[in-house]
Amino acid sequence: MRNDIWEKNLSAIDKKLPGWRAYIEGKKYEIKRKDGTTPYIKDVKVRAAEAYNGETISAVHHKGKAYYLSGKYQPSLYAKRLAEKVENKGFGAVVFVIGFSDGRYIKELLRKMGKDVTILVYEPCLEIFLHALHEYDISELFADRMAGIMVQGINENDFAWTMQKSVSIDNMAKFRLEVMGNYEKLFPKEVDDMVESIRKYISRLTIQWNTMVNFTNQTIYNNVKNLRMLYSHYNFNSLHQSLPQNVPVIIVGAGPSLDKNIDELKYAKGKACIIACDTALKPLIDHGIIPDLFVVVDPKKPMELFEREEIKEIPVISGLDVPYTLMQSHQGKKILYFDTAIIAKVLQQAFGDAWNTPQYYMGGIPTGGNVASTAFSAARLMGARTIILMGQDMALTGEKEHASGTFQADRRFDLSNRNLPLVESVDGRMVPTLHILKSYLSWFEEQIRLYPNLKVINATEGGAKVHGSKQMALRDAIRAYCKCKREFSGGRLLKKVKPHFGAEEKERVALWFQELPKRMKNLEKKVVKGGNDYAKLEQLVLKGSYSQAELKRLLKRLKKVNKELDQDEEAALIMDGLRGVEYTLRTQMYTFQDDSQKDLIESARIGYKFMQSMQVVLLQMEPVFQEVADYFTEKLEG
Repeated sequence: MRNDIWEKNLSAIDKKLPGWRAYIEGKKYEIKRKDGTTPYIKDVKVRAAEAYNGETISAVHHKGKAYYLSGKYQPSLYAKRLAEKVENKGFGAVVFVIGFSDGRYIKELLRKMGKDVTILVYEPCLEIFLHALHEYDISELFADRMAGIMVQGINENDFAWTMQKSVSIDNMAKFRLEVMGNYEKLFPKEVDDMVESIRKYISRLTIQWNTMVNFTNQTIYNNVKNLRMLYSHYNFNSLHQSLPQNVPVIIVGAGPSLDKNIDELKYAKGKACIIACDTALKPLIDHGIIPDLFVVVDPKKPMELFEREEIKEIPVISGLDVPYTLMQSHQGKKILYFDTAIIAKVLQQAFGDAWNTPQYYMGGIPTGGNVASTAFSAARLMGARTIILMGQDMALTGEKEHASGTFQADRRFDLSNRNLPLVESVDGRMVPTLHILKSYLSWFEEQIRLYPNLKVINATEGGAKVHGSKQMALRDAIRAYCKCKREFSGGRLLKKVKPHFGAEEKERVALWFQELPKRMKNLEKKVVKGGNDYAKLEQLVLKGSYSQAELKRLLKRLKKVNKELDQDEEAALIMDGLRGVEYTLRTQMYTFQDDSQKDLIESARIGYKFMQSMQVVLLQMEPVFQEVADYFTEKLEG
């Protein structure tokens, strides 16, 4: 062990990972369980050895056998060759490595990939990580380049946060998983568990992607038409930690079991904050229950859900992509959260450089892909200490997916279908569900693990068991947790919330929106130019007789326009209208690593198709851009 290396590495860690030094030096990982075992110490011994070329290597001794982490011959060359085999997928790519090992491979990967690629690392063995800190100068790995490192015994619970920060719908096609040599033999359970966690996360993104594709045409139309709501909206951030500590939140979904206990909810009025999912609104009002808030997230939710006159006055939490007809007919407070990049641009116009400070910024709401998960996150961010779920079956109850009185109440499923997945029910049996409902269930269970101080009560009297929650009848849950001394009033709570924009901000925003048609016309010109350049690229390569200088100039222009589009908030608004176009268009149009004729022709055709698609959307939306501009002109003149 070399103290100079140890200190250099810890000093680097101090800058990148504050708090880790104290944890490591304090040996807090050695705290033993009640049974006398040490939670993070594996049945392995890690020792320094010498490779045949004289370099220091690490040998892991386990069950009488030695495993070398970087080979026994030329470890640095071995790491370099491994890194060279990893395809550089370019801008936005993510490489997830299971196995920190001795850090050699991570170094080589960082050198090869460049600054546009995110590297994530998970080390399942704390001893190996500590050994690397002692034996190898790995200080450069803790510079800003490496976006995330998780070590079992230090921060393994950061997985969900790290993935959410690094892997999204837009770059999931550029995600790559690498498992270091011998790790599957040494730590099979840890490797399998991490691979399964990654699989579930990517699967959830895929489901969200498919949902967005389904909503493609309506989403872009809603997003643009609803831009006018930004004139007098309320900011969801203003509700953060606003709930009194003793007021629980009851989230009402529209699962079939809602029919069993909906009338019990009357006893919670004034003793809890009742948040309704959109589909549950009509059944609640039919039973004389007016929720304090409702949440809507689906761009295609039919207006028949909102036909009751009472709904017009109930405050709504939503993004901009919800049905514009709902937003135009709704007369209550519209509490918006960040769900499209153009909002950032609007905030910049309103507040200048201070737009992203806590006072003015509009945050997003984490979601598991459905309205109930968005409502759950909203309740947590509002400061709820206790959340009671009802009508959240997430399984097929009596062949049904929804409660009576909803627009899908008559939808039935064949429970004998063996392709339906099974989940544990609230009474311990195995019941059928849908794959998408199972993914929602996994999301809820993951959130409960992520926020252990949040008490979650499942008062859904049927359907799937939500592991980590406490199962109770709604009547009992109300008696146990709805005990606030002063009657709770959602209206009184929301009276404290002021509109996001004052008179000056409204004027600045209105002036900016007046120019929206002109800016979109300029964007169209850029898209047309990009499409022409892609067409030129195809013609050039097909012709075969071109100079490398000519090719490089064309590729440079295309990279520039792609980068500009990727960083343009208004372009992002249009790209949301392309969810139905082949997903590869958005990922492959950046790839110019290989200049072989075949790859260049394919890239040219993909890029041209993408630019054409953007142009079509821009042309179709021209009247709506003008409509938005006219609305803000009226506001200025009025």
